Amino acid sequence: MLLTPFLYWMNAFEHHSDQKLLKLLRGNSMKAFDEIYARYWKKLYLFAYSILEDREVCEDIVQDIFTYLYTRRKELNVSELKPYLFQSIKFQVIKHLRNDKIAQHHVERINSINFSNNTEEMVNFRELEESLERHLNELPERCREIFKLSRQQNLTNEEIADQLGLSVQTVKNQISKALTYLRSKLDYVITISIIFLYSPFV
Repeated sequence: MLLTPFLYWMNAFEHHSDQKLLKLLRGNSMKAFDEIYARYWKKLYLFAYSILEDREVCEDIVQDIFTYLYTRRKELNVSELKPYLFQSIKFQVIKHLRNDKIAQHHVERINSINFSNNTEEMVNFRELEESLERHLNELPERCREIFKLSRQQNLTNEEIADQLGLSVQTVKNQISKALTYLRSKLDYVITISIIFLYSPFV
């Protein structure tokens, strides 16, 4: 069956790489933006919802991220779309926690960390990362694997279930189990900050 010109054009955008979509977006392509939105909206929403569990707040956060992406499309120095979007959602989640004044003194400590190299703060942050890793290693192997796929590789529950041959509910249960355990071992806000702001320093 032949595609109509419109459907063919839509199909072509769907198969563009992220890099190609970014280039088109910088050239004011609204269709490229629409494809980015369709490609990542649900993943970003589910990521935020897994922490905040508030539908309206998560929808607003994701909407703000895409609004910023479009309005600043010519100014943003973004080379990799997916890492940029997930780093944005991580920071917005922490911002929401801060605004809710949850354990404010811990949030202030986290916000004061200077992520430049060779600083005492970096050493302290690495110690926290190491503590998190130790507790992750105490989890059952499958639980740890699922948690890392979710929080470090940014896979959705559906993607993890498909990759490991599990049900989506099993994946959800294992992630919940891991979070419950980590929160029992580490300060809540520090745990959330390490897990969701952390990205490897290379």
